[in-house]
Amino acid sequence: MLNAKKEKKEKLFQKDKYYLNRYLLKYLFKLHIYMSKNVIIGIYDYSSPPIKSYKGGIYAFLKSLRHHNKDCEVVIVCQKKNESKALIKTLNEYNAYTYNYDIKSVNQKSGGDREFKLYCRFKFISDFLETKNYNNIMLCDMNDIVFQGDPFSIEFSTEIYCSCELHFFKNRNRHAKMNIEWMIPYYNETYEEIRERFMDKQVVCAGTILGTQAGIQKFLDWYIDVQTDNLYALNDQGLYNVYIHHVCDSKEIVPYRYSKFLPIVNHHKLTNYGKDEQGYVLNDHNERYLLIHMYGAFGFGYADGIEYIKNLTCEKIP
Repeated sequence: MLNAKKEKKEKLFQKDKYYLNRYLLKYLFKLHIYMSKNVIIGIYDYSSPPIKSYKGGIYAFLKSLRHHNKDCEVVIVCQKKNESKALIKTLNEYNAYTYNYDIKSVNQKSGGDREFKLYCRFKFISDFLETKNYNNIMLCDMNDIVFQGDPFSIEFSTEIYCSCELHFFKNRNRHAKMNIEWMIPYYNETYEEIRERFMDKQVVCAGTILGTQAGIQKFLDWYIDVQTDNLYALNDQGLYNVYIHHVCDSKEIVPYRYSKFLPIVNHHKLTNYGKDEQGYVLNDHNERYLLIHMYGAFGFGYADGIEYIKNLTCEKIP
């Protein structure tokens, strides 16, 4: 009799334990979904997507990132038809996944396919974020970026952390000229009038944008509104500079010599920068640049510059 009661009690206990575990699993699953985390999102959308391109490609991007950050989500925006077996294999290896967009969901005016994808990529990213909850978000190019550290280790108190290029709008060179010309269709003003508006401001790069979810979504909403009115015919970097310098009221703009992000151009020399014992490139605070964008430079010639940075940040990593 006692054994029967004990057995019945044990069965009830196991049943309660089963339902408790099921409840806890459901709770933890929901907690995981809604828990704040970080994400990197970019477009990598080619008919025959190269895994290793002459700029490094998605391979150099992911391998160098995962050496420093194994946990953040990585989302590649592309059309379903461009998901090659090699691409999916690489994404699986480095814990990344794709988000497919419907290209017919946007009215197209811009002439080339490349420009169209660039100008409306932020619309597709906004669609992806619609039901997501993240702490910090980084929007970035993925074909010519490598990492020297964890980009989410950057501490900032604003909504947007900007990546500055080397040039000011007041400079009389082709880089400043190009960025000013990209804004002419938005302002419908002359070159000199726009230059005067931005005279002492530094060019910020639309290829690397870090921010809080609220800050990123504010930018995306503004960007989509402007592009919708213009059928996605305006240059993305031109609009990003308009937003940062004349619309956004919560941003951190750090000169590239002191920033944690380094966007470079072909004439810039590696000898301008310090290096630590491992060869990583340092800013003027003797801190590693956590991210290097457009790294085929450093005065070596394009190919040699790429090889230096790839070997430093990617190929030497097991």
